Amino acid sequence: TNQVPIVTAADSWVSADNLGWSFPRSFVIGVELDTINNVLMNIDRDGAPSSNSFVNFGGWEPWSTFVVDTELDDGEFGIRATVSTVGSGLTPQFKVYRSPYPGPEEYDLVFNWSTIGSNTQYFDEFDIQYGTEYCYKVSAIYDNEEGSIVGPICVTPETNTTYALFHDDGSSEESMSGGGVGGAMAVRFTPNNYPVSVYRARLFSALPSAVTAFLKVWSANADGFPGDPLSGNIPIQLDPGWTEVSLDDLGININSGSFFIGVVEGFTSTAIGVDMNNTSETSVVSVTQMGWENLITYVPGVLMIRAEVDSAGQLSNEDRLDDLMPFEFGLKQNYPNPFNPATTIEFSTAENSWANLAIYNLLGEQVKVLVNERLEIGNYKYTFLAKELPSGVYFYQLNIGTSDKPIYSDKKKLVLLK
Repeated sequence: TNQVPIVTAADSWVSADNLGWSFPRSFVIGVELDTINNVLMNIDRDGAPSSNSFVNFGGWEPWSTFVVDTELDDGEFGIRATVSTVGSGLTPQFKVYRSPYPGPEEYDLVFNWSTIGSNTQYFDEFDIQYGTEYCYKVSAIYDNEEGSIVGPICVTPETNTTYALFHDDGSSEESMSGGGVGGAMAVRFTPNNYPVSVYRARLFSALPSAVTAFLKVWSANADGFPGDPLSGNIPIQLDPGWTEVSLDDLGININSGSFFIGVVEGFTSTAIGVDMNNTSETSVVSVTQMGWENLITYVPGVLMIRAEVDSAGQLSNEDRLDDLMPFEFGLKQNYPNPFNPATTIEFSTAENSWANLAIYNLLGEQVKVLVNERLEIGNYKYTFLAKELPSGVYFYQLNIGTSDKPIYSDKKKLVLLK
């Protein structure tokens, strides 16, 4: 009923794509020779006795019949078809394969070889651990025949009580180094509520290639600088751009006050990104172990180091859960207001989307960009430091979504008094 020319190649698959053929029932696909040269068809001997392979040498007959009383091997021919159903044909079932740990070659069938039926949504509740990456592959089954396994898609499940703390806008205009062995850079974070566990760190490397360093967590002392260590030196590899480091296994719990996350240099110099659009005294450096200083001493900006904390297991009622997992967008009034020179701005996003938070003067001119990046669902708190701005009335505006597809926008007034 259909045909297309192909050219065979030794020891390799030959494909004919986008054929657009349709069949109302079972069908046969084969190879018809138009050359005097020998063409060899691969045979899967594990498929013996064969039931789907046929030959036509003067009349069609099963390959399993043709090989009787010959020295030829029985098995299934290496011919495959990739299909999709249309209309009200067969209803497929699916099998889901999962790798239990990051990066393995082997995938296990979940739920002991069971299929999930015709439902195209699958919820994995089998021995799931938060903060662990799981990779999935899926196959479709038509008329008891399993098709090719496709994928993988990898996800890392997290509790809905995890939220991010950061001071940068996601863009790097400069970089900072610790100056050599033992030099360090760190950022101070203050959680929205207590107690929390330190869940994950994110660091932005401005170098074009990977470098090795150490990650460390400290408590904050009375002077606002790193105090007692809450972890040892954790070896990490900083890839170009953002690097995520899980800290969940360390069991670091914060019951009050602030903490620091930073990078300590080993024998390899690092270059942590600096957001020059924002300035904050939360970023500190210790150049060649000379003692902690504010980053502003060297460069005006904020280090691109972020923290994620988790309040899982600390919730006492559903109200606190709603506070941590927003169901609607919102922009809160800054506090304190009036302020000098620092104030805090909080907002919530109920969707994973691009967010822009910026400061404007009374003429409508943009004077500072606080956030300009894609954010996940959650509540966010940002410290705005306005040392370089004159006293006056300003506005801060939050836009979520793109210019072509805005989701949420709100604007509020703030007053700087010096």
